[in-house]
Amino acid sequence: MKDRLITLFSALFSVFVALVIIGSLLGYAYGSPNAGNGGNSATEQIMNGEGTSGLGKDIYGLVGDGHSPALSENGAQIAYYDENYQIWTVNVTGSARRQLTSGHFDLYPSWSPDGKKLAFRRSTMIEGSSHSDIWIMNSDGSHQLPLTDALGSGGNYDRPAWSPDGQRLAFVSRHGYSSPEIYIISADGANQIHLPRDDSRPGLG
Repeated sequence: MKDRLITLFSALFSVFVALVIIGSLLGYAYGSPNAGNGGNSATEQIMNGEGTSGLGKDIYGLVGDGHSPALSENGAQIAYYDENYQIWTVNVTGSARRQLTSGHFDLYPSWSPDGKKLAFRRSTMIEGSSHSDIWIMNSDGSHQLPLTDALGSGGNYDRPAWSPDGQRLAFVSRHGYSSPEIYIISADGANQIHLPRDDSRPGLG
């Protein structure tokens, strides 16, 4: 009898594990907010240091109609862009909401590991054409500087991502209708390196 119960328990446990794996795969494929690098659902949560869901805060409840919320490394602030393509920050407590950019089309803010800077994409109209560059600014919106030159290179740059040491950024480049390519650049705008790769979500390990 004991052996039969053990066998039954093992079978049920195997079924449970299989269902969890299938559910995870389906969630990743269909954009579940808990899959991969996160989705765009209003149910995304900010957890405390121990990951206790009961103390979580609804990210999209904090940013309202904002897009692409990015949590600072210390978990204290969220950066996002609004429906007018301007970048804002807000504390996770909901206080100190601040507009950082204006007058341009600014998207996809990305925090530096030390929380002192934000990289982002800025689109501008030049000679009748739209060009997108990677820009960098202090976390209070001051000292906004371009890192790339889309007009000079004939490309458009997008989706900046910081290296863990904060010394470099990876970003996506698109030239016309070609496949996206990955570039790496120093945080001061020097030493731009091309790394051919068909991927629109760069990252630096």
